[in-house]
Amino acid sequence: MKFLLFFTNKKGFTLLEVLLAVALLGVITITVMGFFSQTFHFAKQNENRTVAVNVARSVLNYAESQDFESMNNLLSANGTIGKNGEKTIQITADNCQMLGLSGVNCQKRIDSKINDVIYIGTITIASRQPTNNRTDASLYKYLLDAKVEIKWNKQDITVKGVIKNE
Repeated sequence: MKFLLFFTNKKGFTLLEVLLAVALLGVITITVMGFFSQTFHFAKQNENRTVAVNVARSVLNYAESQDFESMNNLLSANGTIGKNGEKTIQITADNCQMLGLSGVNCQKRIDSKINDVIYIGTITIASRQPTNNRTDASLYKYLLDAKVEIKWNKQDITVKGVIKNE
């Protein structure tokens, strides 16, 4: 009964009531701030992933803009036989000039630094193998498969496309 009288003081708040209110407000504030911190972290991850997708598309566009004949000759001369019998070659910023890719400074096109994040690209070019599909069998020698893989901060993303003989 004495306890209930303690909280029925009509003159104002007691020190204990103020301390309880401040403690409760502190717990609520810490919980809400933790939520915002986690939301910021996820937003930053999504921003980096969006940038990586755009970088991958840009690198794929660069690969697709290369001359088909020169890419086919490069694949024939330097390619290795893959597990499905296709010839493949990997192009990185380190070997792109040695392989003779056209364009201004191919290293900067394949690897890039955006918002203090380094995105490292690898282009894989593969010969297209004929399948049982009659349409594909007649076109396979005019197409090269291109796959771009971008790595950043222990994450990666892959975009695929085709280099065509026009």
